[in-house]
Amino acid sequence: MVAFLVVGGMQTGKTTYVKTKIIPKYPNVLVYDVQNQYPELPYWKREKKGRFRISPIEMNFQQFVKLGQALTGFLFVYEEATQFMRGQISPEMDANIVGKAHTKNRFLFFFHSWRKTPPSLIEFCDYIIQFNTGSSDKISKVDNEVVEKNWLDLQNLPRFSVRVHKHTNQAKDNIF
Repeated sequence: MVAFLVVGGMQTGKTTYVKTKIIPKYPNVLVYDVQNQYPELPYWKREKKGRFRISPIEMNFQQFVKLGQALTGFLFVYEEATQFMRGQISPEMDANIVGKAHTKNRFLFFFHSWRKTPPSLIEFCDYIIQFNTGSSDKISKVDNEVVEKNWLDLQNLPRFSVRVHKHTNQAKDNIF
């Protein structure tokens, strides 16, 4: 099973990319839809299969994280993870990511900057999908030459440019 990390500044195309390139490849998806960016998906009503969204009005972030241990075979999309994770991951999130092979779940996290991305989450992500985060972002906590080169390249490319990097050799989903 796989974990994706999507990092990019606001309005750089992150959600559009995920909606068109990743979500269609998975039959079971749950999106924590903070900004109502997935109106095409119905709200989740405890179904065991299908593509759905969950509003923060219906369920808080920690409850959504715990679903990663209760359900199997889903892609969990953490839209706006920047505002909930604040540079660190909870023990429940850690259990989700470490146990992804057992639950057959996949996880996708959106962050607006490298500075706000938890280093331990970076370690566990199989694919890193990069958009421009701005030249003021700090990439020092990422110890990966490809990610750093992509970050530098993106500073000089058009706004919606993207770079995808297979971060680990453990990824079982060959979607790129």
